[in-house]
Amino acid sequence: MHAQDIRRPLELVRTPSVDALTPVADFFARREFTVASRTQVADLQLRADDGPFAAGTGPLVTGSTLALVMGMARRVSYVAELDGPGVPTLRSRLQATAARTAGRAPAGIPQDSLARDKQEAASLFERRTLSWVVCCSAMSVADRCVPGLMAR
Repeated sequence: MHAQDIRRPLELVRTPSVDALTPVADFFARREFTVASRTQVADLQLRADDGPFAAGTGPLVTGSTLALVMGMARRVSYVAELDGPGVPTLRSRLQATAARTAGRAPAGIPQDSLARDKQEAASLFERRTLSWVVCCSAMSVADRCVPGLMAR
C-alpha cells in the first residue's frame, strides 16, 4: 500500500500480483486495522474483476484487486478506477473521512505542535520527500535488477 502511495505520484508503474493482493483485500474487508477499512465498505458488495476476491453484500463495487485494496485503505484517488452502483456510497464515505481527519495531527503528536513550528515541519517534509524519492528509485532499480540476479 505505501509503496503504491510513493510510486503513483512518481509515475513508477508496478502492480503487485493478484495472488499477493487477495489476502490483503480479504483482511481489509473483514477487519479494522490501522484504517477503518471494514467500516468504509460496510453494506457494499466488493468484487475484483481480475481475481477471486469478493466480499460483502449490498450495492456492487467492482474493479481491480489493487483499486479495491487502495479504496478500502482510504485512498480516494483509486475510487475513479472502480465501477458499480456502490461507488458513490464508497466515495462519499471516503471523502467524509478525509474531511473529518484533515488537519488532524497523526496519532501520538500533540495537536498544538502542528502550528508551533511550521518551518520545522516544512523541513521535515522536504527530508521525508527526498527519502521517499531515494527509496522509490531504489525500488525501481531493484525491480529491474533483482529478478536478473535471481535468475543467475
